[in-house]
Amino acid sequence: RTTQNPIRPDGVFVYKKIPHYCVDFLSPAKTYSAGEFKKCAEKSIRDIRSRGKIPILVGGTGFWVDTVLYNTNLPEVAPDRALRRKLEKKSVRELYKILKKFDLRRARTIEKENPRRLIRAIEIAKKLGRVPVLSKSKSKYPATYLGLNPPLKILEQNISKRAHQMINHGLVEETKKLFKDGLSKKRIRELGFEYKAALGYLEGHLTKKETLAKLIRDTLHYAKQQMRWFKKNKDDKTKRQAAVDAGRHEVDIAAGILLAQLGMPNGRFYINDAMNGIVERPFVVNNPPAL
Repeated sequence: RTTQNPIRPDGVFVYKKIPHYCVDFLSPAKTYSAGEFKKCAEKSIRDIRSRGKIPILVGGTGFWVDTVLYNTNLPEVAPDRALRRKLEKKSVRELYKILKKFDLRRARTIEKENPRRLIRAIEIAKKLGRVPVLSKSKSKYPATYLGLNPPLKILEQNISKRAHQMINHGLVEETKKLFKDGLSKKRIRELGFEYKAALGYLEGHLTKKETLAKLIRDTLHYAKQQMRWFKKNKDDKTKRQAAVDAGRHEVDIAAGILLAQLGMPNGRFYINDAMNGIVERPFVVNNPPAL
């Protein structure tokens, strides 16, 4: 995402005067792994906690969240740029066949349509002989999960509104600029399903109406995928969870529940501003809801 918001010398992204960590600091051409995010997140968490503040880990990819919270041990395999360039020329079907030859077990569990994960799995399997089963230790943070869980109809309405806003606020133009700046079409597709839909429109494969419909459909699928991931953590006794029905005051409710669980029924708090990353924001909650 192109932005005019400043990046501080220490790499922290400032949005509406709010410092965000581990977000909006990479070139779109650079790949970024969960292991790299883990290191960035842990450094940011130490920094925020050292100042007596509460870090909030915000985002949609459950695997990356768990990587930080559960101290997941990831294979230490450096990126093989030459191999990646070779694999990037292949289709997802060809990538999947290659992975099956290296590691049938990982092939059975991987997202078959995700070229980034397929390439990374092949890279690891080629180096180690197979992709190791990821091990998770007990959470090293007293974390509370908060999830906004609206009725399906409300969720669909919100997703539709978001998709319209993305189109109206320049998704197609941004995708066109990425290609003009030298990114390959394959790399643009890897940036996310939103860019993949916009590229389909630019290539003439989709009409504007079809692009919008695809955005809505893919976002809804991703939202359901998120819920499935976080439901897997229901029985984890190392943290407390709360599911909040999204409504007009969902942020106030979420903040109120967190404040109450932290023994701070009223006061100053730090919460996210709808951005991915670790966020600090002063937030005062009056009359927080009971748990």
